[in-house]
Amino acid sequence: MSSFSFTHSKTESNILGISVWRLEAPNLVSSEELKGLILENQCDLVRLRIPSSFEFTHQIIDEAGFSYYHSGTICVFETDMELQPDQPEFINQEVKYRLCRKEDHQILTELIRSTWCHYPIGYYRSSNLSHILTKQKEMECLTSYYCENFCGTVSNQRMWILELENRPVGFVSAQIQENGIISTIAGILPEFQRNGLCKDMISWIKLQCLNNSKKWFITGSRVENPASWKTFLKCGLTPTRFDHVYHIEPMLGLIASEY
Repeated sequence: MSSFSFTHSKTESNILGISVWRLEAPNLVSSEELKGLILENQCDLVRLRIPSSFEFTHQIIDEAGFSYYHSGTICVFETDMELQPDQPEFINQEVKYRLCRKEDHQILTELIRSTWCHYPIGYYRSSNLSHILTKQKEMECLTSYYCENFCGTVSNQRMWILELENRPVGFVSAQIQENGIISTIAGILPEFQRNGLCKDMISWIKLQCLNNSKKWFITGSRVENPASWKTFLKCGLTPTRFDHVYHIEPMLGLIASEY
């Protein structure tokens, strides 16, 4: 039996009106396992993330018997905190980092919309889902997910809003693990980019690692975002692997509802 995480994405399912699931597979899954999970849960859409080192991923999805497409590739960066300086340096000392709260939903929504509009999830590209999904719907999924899960409602998931002279200019997330921190999303308003804020955000997460005795820090970037790559490398993060993202479209729930 393979080791993987298969979870129902309630936020996406509620907004899109279909059954959306997410499969994180650090180890290779078999076509039988994949097909079994999809059939058992009557999935409409499955977002599969799997390391690119597995050579036969296409073949496995083909053998499962459902349509799919390759949505993108993510480069994963890591750093060993035991090799980092005791105190990270900050370029913009005047910027404040405020922990996001429930009442900050609208602020966080606007920040995500302004910074992630060029990097959507990619569901809307599917020909099978084009009658259901739009880029705007996807952005609603993205903002709703982080507002619902990173604004003080889930104990190990946090979001900070960056403020300059009381104006929100960016945000950065953290998933607190037993031995480390994973940052899955961050952004800076376009007019405040290129002044060291991205480096400062990485320093902020490193500081959280040091303050909470965490041993590592992990983040990632799409391959089509070279600016992030350059910043990560300058900040001492090391690229460790590439993950492929596939969108599998069984559409079982929708098909069943038609009968």
